Amino acid sequence: MSEQNPKQKAEDLASADGANPADPEYKVGPGKPPKEHQWKKGGPSPYPKGRPRKDATLTPDLKKALADALNTRLTIKQGDRRVYSQKQLLVSSSWSIGSLKGRDTP
Repeated sequence: MSEQNPKQKAEDLASADGANPADPEYKVGPGKPPKEHQWKKGGPSPYPKGRPRKDATLTPDLKKALADALNTRLTIKQGDRRVYSQKQLLVSSSWSIGSLKGRDTP
């Protein structure tokens, strides 16, 4: 029985299924491009500009529009004086007053 070192066994197994590109009988197929079309180690990047950015979604625009709408200031007349307040404070106070009165919907 001849004993082979583990490195030689791995090379024999790799050449047996045709996965070694140095093998003259290298099988070209899915996931196994021809040797001349494989990326070269240390060579220039095949995609130098990198991965493109994702398309912008509407979510940031909607958030900004909602924030702008709620942060606007309103003038409210309370008794004889005028009070300036933000919409978001007025909406939240009306909701809390409505819930204290027993209303389910805002």
